[in-house]
Amino acid sequence: MDNEISRVAAVMVPVGYPGQGSSRERLSRLDREFAPLLGVRAMFIRQQGTGHFLSPQGGDTLLHPTHSPLAGQPRYDWLDRGDGVLYGTIKPD
Repeated sequence: MDNEISRVAAVMVPVGYPGQGSSRERLSRLDREFAPLLGVRAMFIRQQGTGHFLSPQGGDTLLHPTHSPLAGQPRYDWLDRGDGVLYGTIKPD
């Protein structure tokens, strides 16, 4: 699993994962925990249904972009950490 963690390109967390507090406090908790895993100082966080999609770049998407031959298909393979957090690795083309 360590090898898979080193390749994490995105993270999905349940909306309630960061716990109680202001939006700023919850976002700060997510940033402290997951930005180092993604190899960035600050990450992009977007709500996707019942979860937050965390990625190193604002243009990252759950699905392949429209200009890709794989448009509309999932970009990531997801590994469940066991607590509702999913680590995403880029699917091979």
